[in-house]
Amino acid sequence: MPRNGSGTYTLPSGNPVVANTTIEANWANTTLDDVGNEITESLSRNGEGGMLAPLRSYAGTASVPGVAWADETTSGFYWAGANEWYAVSVTTPVVKFTSTEVTIPTGVTFTATDALVGKATNLAGGAANKIPVQSGANTTTFIDAPTVSNTFLEWSGSAFQWVANALGTVTSVGVSGGTTGITTSGGPITTSGTITLAGTLAATNGGTAQSTWTTGDILYSSASNTLAKLNVGSTGQVLTIAGGVPTWATDAGTGTVTSVAVSGGTTGLTTSGGPVTTSGTITLSGTLNVANGGTGVATLTGIAKGSGTGAFSAAVAGTDYVAPGGALGTPSSGNLTNCTDLPLSTGVTGSLAVVNGGTGQTSYTDGQLLIGNSTGNTLTKATITAGSGISVTNSTGSITIAATSSGGTVTSVGVSGGTTGLTTSGGPVTGSGTITLAGTLAVANGGTGATTLTGIVKGNGTGALSAATAGTDYVAPGTATTFTAKQSFTGSTSALAASFTNVVEPATVSATAATGTINYDVTTQSVLYYTSNAAANWTVNFRASSGTSLDTAMATGETMTVTFLVTQGATPYYNNVVQVDGSSVTPKYQGGSAPTSGNASGIDIYTYTIIKTGSAAFTVLASQTQFA
Repeated sequence: MPRNGSGTYTLPSGNPVVANTTIEANWANTTLDDVGNEITESLSRNGEGGMLAPLRSYAGTASVPGVAWADETTSGFYWAGANEWYAVSVTTPVVKFTSTEVTIPTGVTFTATDALVGKATNLAGGAANKIPVQSGANTTTFIDAPTVSNTFLEWSGSAFQWVANALGTVTSVGVSGGTTGITTSGGPITTSGTITLAGTLAATNGGTAQSTWTTGDILYSSASNTLAKLNVGSTGQVLTIAGGVPTWATDAGTGTVTSVAVSGGTTGLTTSGGPVTTSGTITLSGTLNVANGGTGVATLTGIAKGSGTGAFSAAVAGTDYVAPGGALGTPSSGNLTNCTDLPLSTGVTGSLAVVNGGTGQTSYTDGQLLIGNSTGNTLTKATITAGSGISVTNSTGSITIAATSSGGTVTSVGVSGGTTGLTTSGGPVTGSGTITLAGTLAVANGGTGATTLTGIVKGNGTGALSAATAGTDYVAPGTATTFTAKQSFTGSTSALAASFTNVVEPATVSATAATGTINYDVTTQSVLYYTSNAAANWTVNFRASSGTSLDTAMATGETMTVTFLVTQGATPYYNNVVQVDGSSVTPKYQGGSAPTSGNASGIDIYTYTIIKTGSAAFTVLASQTQFA
């Protein structure tokens, strides 16, 4: 089974063999003979034997030639298409071959060897004084030398030919400068001589039309296609225009400065060294006031704090700002919304007053009881004092009262609840019996003033305790709560005021396009999101609500941060005016420059930090960030 026309070899029938079967001679010998014949027909890598038929190679490319060298696989030959193949050197085609021509590609230099250079000296059919000429495709002929002197080679339109001098004899040569401004002399020449040019070349012929120049002269156009010369002016003159052309004139703005003085005005800066009457230096000193962009002080250590109008001062860590790794300090006021995990062990200090449901006490000794003091509405620590015949033993968690003697005989025992709210029955006891207490112990006597209570109890100061209402009197664990009034959380020098976990801010999402004046009510939202494409540059006005100003809602020294998300279309717009309570405020933008445009096809997020620095006085810090 020899190879087919594509070179594919197929094993003889009976192949492949089946495992665990006997190898038979008629199969094995036939297969081995066939394989041996095909190996013999293969070309030896050592060059033994030779091709018995044309060797057909892979076409290849310039970078991977079909015929290449083992030591340089990027050099060789490749077939580019019908009647076109190339010799390649390191992926670069250097010679092109077709059936009609051999071509050196552009960029490749052809250099003849020494054996060819200067050897085309004896052309077939040539002779002395003959001129070779290409008379046709692949055909070279010769033009014989003329037999008559003073003969010229001429092209007739179809062939070269020798002709006598047909130009005639020059008897007179003259030259004219025409309208160029150039004149000639020395002509006409009839035999020999020299023609001399003189004059000035006109501007229309590329000249200047000027024949003389002085240092400082200026060339200018005095009219269409006309050049003129402006002579150099005198010292102190300036170049000006009169009647549409340049001219020199005396500088009317010159004069003599006799005295220069500088004043610092109300800036806080002072000057020295002035006035200067001839030469000198005016020196600035002092401290630039806050109103003029300065600090008002000569030295500052740490973080600077502005007062609004006066000089800067050094900010105090823990009071004016939070030092890295430090506590928040003691906020004077603030709002806490949807808070969880406020640690009582670390976040709350001090003693809980009686009016807030506490005892007002921080320590106890064995046997002490809490006794109500109706005058001060407080609870006082007291111990049971032993009386006649009665001993009192105070121990941890218990009080033991015992009779010390059997002296005397009780003939009548009565008990009264007094003003405690408790009543007694079964008394007086004259022999034996039981006195029973009933009623409700008053709050002033350490009771609750109520017979039944469910949940968390709430005191009112003097009257009976009542059940506290979740959401009104306290925040139930896991329950979202909205504070209706401003809340204050006070920390300490060693602990933060509050800890917040999984805090959610309310956001107002509206299918609105930013344009015109947008009222931002900070009491109802901390994030405002407009989902429709902005239609024009807009003004944002910050206020507490439609009926309450931000100046009323915020105290001096308070700050808040709000966010405005604006959707942008193909044509972007931006926030160009910021107001607080209807009055314009110039924000201080992150990076030092206010935005001059929006960002197309995305969402621009504006963040505003509003700081109240005084009555109706606000500082606004702003930033614009693109999200796309």
